[in-house]
This record gives sequence, structure tokens and C-alpha cells, in this order.
Amino acid sequence: LRHRAGTLGRSSTFSNREAPAAMPGADAQNSAREPPEVWRNLPAHLAVRSAGAAGRGLFATTELAAGFVALSAPVIQISLGRSYSSSTCRSCLRSTPDEDQLPLCCKGCESVFFCSPACMASHTVQECQILQATAGDKNINKLEQGYINSLASMVGVLATCDDPAGRLQEVLALVHCDQWRRGSARNASAAKAAANRVSKLVAEYDEGTLLHTLLAGELNDVGIFNGEGEVIGKMASPQFAIANHSCLPSCAYTILGGKPTLTTLRPIVAGEQLTHCYVHLNRDGGERKAAIRDSWEFVCLCPRCRVGGDVSKQVTAFDEAHKCECGRVVLAAGGECQCSVGTLCL
Repeated sequence: LRHRAGTLGRSSTFSNREAPAAMPGADAQNSAREPPEVWRNLPAHLAVRSAGAAGRGLFATTELAAGFVALSAPVIQISLGRSYSSSTCRSCLRSTPDEDQLPLCCKGCESVFFCSPACMASHTVQECQILQATAGDKNINKLEQGYINSLASMVGVLATCDDPAGRLQEVLALVHCDQWRRGSARNASAAKAAANRVSKLVAEYDEGTLLHTLLAGELNDVGIFNGEGEVIGKMASPQFAIANHSCLPSCAYTILGGKPTLTTLRPIVAGEQLTHCYVHLNRDGGERKAAIRDSWEFVCLCPRCRVGGDVSKQVTAFDEAHKCECGRVVLAAGGECQCSVGTLCL
């Protein structure tokens, strides 16, 4: 589930070309480019292949059973909304009921909270130093601080991984926006200011490189939700960004252990593309298609969008099995919404 009933990313502006028809994922523009190592390091049952007009996509290399966790993708950037940072664990991304404050807070930056000592151990010194230098600065607005949080988390990941140059290249290789279309002046100013501040704190990365990663996030970031389905933050995962959209998807998106996860909704045959739904399905067809085109600049041609009115037997059967009353795609629908299960720190 990405932006607008989904993530906090924003749509890009594609200059001098028509929006791609079909189901492009966030990385559709780069289909001819050699994929970086991250996509070669996918699980053996997955591969990145051409998806035609949709660019590249994520495909099964063997048969996958229904309910199989096909992908649990590593995350390189995380940013939680300021209103939710104290009630959402920065590591596992679970929230407290009623938005109560979590028991553990970093005493250095006083900006991130955790539900357990094990989760708190994931907080890096590098991230803490950046947050400590910026949090509470009255000259930094909420939007800029959100971008700083994303960059701080990425710097922390890169500082503690075996191949920082390779991990950074994974982000830089993703399709990225040339500008912010919504509130472009405000967003561009905040992102540039954030990249400039972080580049002065971390000598290894220049402002241009850091800004590029934020631009990539505008199309590729994935939403983080609380138990009520509210978007409370965003995270970036180059592996997960390859998965394309369908309003009649083969997989459900969840967050498990702080990672974006794809779980198959039905048996998948070898060679079949794995998709998930970027939007909530409670919108009618026209509103849903308009939201998709507005957010990601493509026309969805999945069976649900082609039939009109969502009346086909295939769509009806899918909705009875996998459409939650809240509109999210779930492993098993029925009864009251259970989307908060597994998202709470109890």
C-alpha cells in the first residue's frame, strides 16, 4: 500500500511522455538498466524480469503455495510522523494501543522510541548523532525533519553494513522524481535543506547524493500503518519497490519484524508476476483509477479496472476472500476488521 491510501511518497512528473499503461511499479522507467546486486540477491524463488509496459517486475521462479511469505525486504530508510514517533517502535514498527508512549527512549537524541531492549539495540550511533544535532532545532520545520529522519536512518544502515557503497547504489538505481509535483516548492526546499544539513554532519555523503535518495523515495517509499489503518510514516526498500501494482493482486502487503512483506494470497505458478495493491479498495472504480494515475502516473489495466463497476465473478470472489471491510487486501477476510492484529505492542 503506497501513498494516498497507502504511502507518504508523492507522484513524479514525467516530462514529454505519456504515462505508461498497465501496472508499472515504482521502478518502471529503468527497465533497460542492468539491475544492481540487491535484485540479484533476492530469494531463489524470486527474480526481477521485464514486465512489458510496466518496466520490471518481481516474478516467481518456482511454484509458491498460498500463504507463503515470498519476500521480507530489508529497509534502508525509515521516517515516522512526529505525532507517532513516541508510540511506534522505531525498529519493529509496532504501535501502542491508544498511542501511549513506548517504555524506552534513546537518551542521546531523545527522538526515537522502542518497545524492548532488543529493538533499541538496532539504533545506530550514526543515526543518533544526526538526530541529536537536529531534533528540537526551531529553524527546522516538520517536513524538513521528516526528510532528515529518513537520511539519518539510511546513514545508520550504511555505517553498519558490509557494503555501504553497494547498498547506496541500490537506492540511487531506483527511478526517481525530477521534482515534487504536489507542493513542489515547499517540498523541494525542505528536502534540499535536509540534504544540506546531513551532508555537513556526515562527510562521506554529499548534498546531491542525499537529495537523490529522497527523490527516489518519492516514488518508491512504502507506507507504515498503525492499528487503525492510518499512515504514520514511510520506509524505503529497493527490493520491495520492484513489486508492481494490481487492484486484483497476487499478494498482500504487511509489515513483519519491521520489514515490508509480501505474502501470497493463492498458489503462484513459476513465471507468474507477484503484485500487491497500492490503494485501498473501498473506492469506486473511477475514484480508484484517478487516484492511481494522479499518484503514480499510470493507468491500471488489471481485471478489476477493465470490467468497470467491479462486478466480475473473479473480482467478487477475490473481495469475498481477501478484501477487508476497511478496504485493505488481507490474507483472509470476514467479520470485523482485524488489520490491527500484529501491529500493536501489547
